[in-house]
Amino acid sequence: MFITTQVQIVAWSEKGDAVLVETAAGGPEGGGTLEYALFGPKNVVQAKVSNDMSPGDGSTPEHIPAGDCRTAAKALADAVTAAGFVGVEVHPDKCGGDRNSVVMITSSRPLPGAGDGVTVTLFDDYAIVKNAVGHRKIDLEKHTDAQVWRAPNGPLLVISILGDTRYSLDAFVWVGADAAPKLATFPAASATPGL
Repeated sequence: MFITTQVQIVAWSEKGDAVLVETAAGGPEGGGTLEYALFGPKNVVQAKVSNDMSPGDGSTPEHIPAGDCRTAAKALADAVTAAGFVGVEVHPDKCGGDRNSVVMITSSRPLPGAGDGVTVTLFDDYAIVKNAVGHRKIDLEKHTDAQVWRAPNGPLLVISILGDTRYSLDAFVWVGADAAPKLATFPAASATPGL
């Protein structure tokens, strides 16, 4: 018995320079966790909206107070607006009820592949990312499968790898048209209650 975790990109900003990631985990005896992270050129905002993981007795009590969920969701809503996402709705008012509806995606789904003259060649523990200006070797964890995601012609590319038991987002790469690819670095995550 173990916790299963799924990490997925749920939306890109209109400019393609920010990405919204959902992490959902499920426990062997019920309940789970739900959190979001927005990675953008100016900041990273994380919001844990739910943790009703069972303590082992089959019950699923919510461990994140509604007020902390609302504060985190409000910070995420502000970041989503500032980053220019379309089709992403954040509802802090839902923290008192069904927390699966705190963040709703109505459009702006990620598209697979690099596109726009960018190529990605994947190997067991690294990738080569090329554009018209140059290339970059990106070290990755050893993996059994990988996916490449990029907003249509956007500058941010994400490599998601499957390790021993789950997918994780392993690399964020800037692939603008006027410079060789480079690893994206983000400032420390914004402090929000419950993180």
